[in-house]
Amino acid sequence: MKASAHLTGVERTFAEDQQLISSTDKRGIIRYCNEEFVRISGYSREELLGQPHNIVRHPDMPKEAYASMWSYIQSGRPWMGIVKNRCKNGDHYWVDAYITPIFQQGEVVGYESVRRKPKREDVERAENLYAKVLAGQSTRQWRLPTGVLWSGAGLFLAAGLAAPLSLGLALPGWLWALLGAGIGSGMMGLFYRQRMSALAELMPHAFMDALAMKVYTDEAGSFGKMKMAIISDAAHLNTVITRLEHAAQDVAIQASEAHVLSVQSSQGVKDQQVETEQVAAAMHQMSATINEVSGHVQETASRTDSVDKLAKQGSQIAHDTLAAIQQLQQRVNMIAIAVAELSEESRTIAGTTALIEQIAEQTNLLALNAAIESARAGEHGRGFAVVADEVRQLALRTRDSTQQIHSIVNNLQAKAERALEVASVGEQEAERGAHEVEKTEEMLREIADSISRIAGMTVQMAAAIEEQASVSDGVNHQVSNINQLASSSLEKGMASSERSKQLEVTAEHLYELVERFRR
Repeated sequence: MKASAHLTGVERTFAEDQQLISSTDKRGIIRYCNEEFVRISGYSREELLGQPHNIVRHPDMPKEAYASMWSYIQSGRPWMGIVKNRCKNGDHYWVDAYITPIFQQGEVVGYESVRRKPKREDVERAENLYAKVLAGQSTRQWRLPTGVLWSGAGLFLAAGLAAPLSLGLALPGWLWALLGAGIGSGMMGLFYRQRMSALAELMPHAFMDALAMKVYTDEAGSFGKMKMAIISDAAHLNTVITRLEHAAQDVAIQASEAHVLSVQSSQGVKDQQVETEQVAAAMHQMSATINEVSGHVQETASRTDSVDKLAKQGSQIAHDTLAAIQQLQQRVNMIAIAVAELSEESRTIAGTTALIEQIAEQTNLLALNAAIESARAGEHGRGFAVVADEVRQLALRTRDSTQQIHSIVNNLQAKAERALEVASVGEQEAERGAHEVEKTEEMLREIADSISRIAGMTVQMAAAIEEQASVSDGVNHQVSNINQLASSSLEKGMASSERSKQLEVTAEHLYELVERFRR
C-alpha cells in the first residue's frame, strides 16, 4: 500500500465477539475470507479473493512489523501483533492478529489469520510505538525490570552492611535484621527471575518478539516475558477455540444440510419405489400384451400363408382364363374369317343368280316369240307352241326361283355382315377381356409377392416379439431387483438420516462445549 493512498482518518470498529478470519497461500494470496472481514474491509468477496493480503495494508504500519511476521510464519511458527489495516474507502480499523502456518505433510502450504478486536490500551501503545519506528526514533525502554530492581536493592544493602563487619565493628541487632532482609531480598529477586524464565519456557506457544512485547505490555525483563507468554498463549488458545467454533458451526450446517438431503433422498427413494412398482406392474402387463400380440402375429402369419396360396391359385386361374380367352379370341377370329368368306360366296351366288335371272328373262322372251310364231303357223305350229309355252313357264318359274334365291342370298349377306360385325365386336371384347385378365394376373402376381413378403415379415415380427417377450421378462426381473434395492436403499437412507440427525446433535454439543470453555 502506497503512503500516498487516500486516507480519511476515520476508524471503524467491530463487535467483541466477532472474528475476522482469512487464509492465504505461501505467497500471501487470499484464498478464503469470512463475512466479517469482507464487511469491515469495504471490498466485495470477489475483490478480495485472488489478491495479495496487503490490499488492506495501512501506510502507518512499519515494515519492521511485517518483517517480523514473515520471519516467524515462514519458519513454521505463529506470530501475533496489533495491526492497523486500511479499508477500501480510506478508513482504517485495528485488529489483534494471530497468524499460524498451515501444514500439509509437514510442509507449510499457507497461512491463516484470526483477528479479534484489540484492547484500547494496546492500540494506543501500538500507535505510539509505530509512529516512533516510522520516524526513526529509538524505542528502547530504560525502565528496570521488577526482579532486577528487587535483587539489586537487596544486594546493594547487603554490601553496604558488610563493610563495617570487615573492619571488625560490632553491629546492633536491627542492622543484623536489615542485613538479613537485604540478602533475602536479593536471593528472592534472583529466584523470581529464574522461576519466571522457567515458567515462560513451559509455554510452547509463547511469543517473544521484542517489538510485539512493547505493544502488549509496559513490563520489561522476565515479568514482561512472562506476561507476553501468557498473552500469546491465551491468543493461541482463543484461535484454537475460534477455529473449533467455526468448525462446529460448519459441522452443524453440514449436518443439517445432510439431514435435509437424507430426508429428501429417503423421500426420493420412496417415490422411486412407488414408480418402480408401477413400472413393474406395467412391465408385467406389457409382457402379457406381448404374449397376446405374439399369438395374434402367429395366427396372422398362418392366415397370410393361406391367403398367399389363394392368391397364387387366383393367379393361376387368371392365367388359365387368359389362355382360354386367347383361344376364344382366335376362334372368334376364325368365325369372322369364315363369315367373311361366306359373305363373299353369297355375293358370288348373288351374281350367279342375277345371271340366271337374266337368262330366264331372255328365255321367257324367246318362248313368247316362239308362241307368237307358232300361232302364225297355225296347225303346224301347235306342237311347237306347246313346247314354247312350257319353256316360257319354266323360264317364269326359273325367274321366280332366282328371285327367291336372290332374296335368300340378300338375307344371308345381311346376316353374314351382322355376324361379321358381331364377330368383330366379340374379337374386340375378347381382346379387352384378355388384356384385363392379363392385368388381373399381373396384380394377383404382385399381390402374391406382397403377401409372401408380408408372410416373411410376419415371421420375423413373430421372432422379434418372442425375443422382446424374453427381454421384457428380463427387464421385469431387473425391475423387481431394482425394487428390492430401492427398499434396501430406503432403509439405508432412513438410517443415514438418523445418523445425520445424531451428527447435528453432536455438532450442537460441540458448539456448546466451545462456548462453555470460551467463558
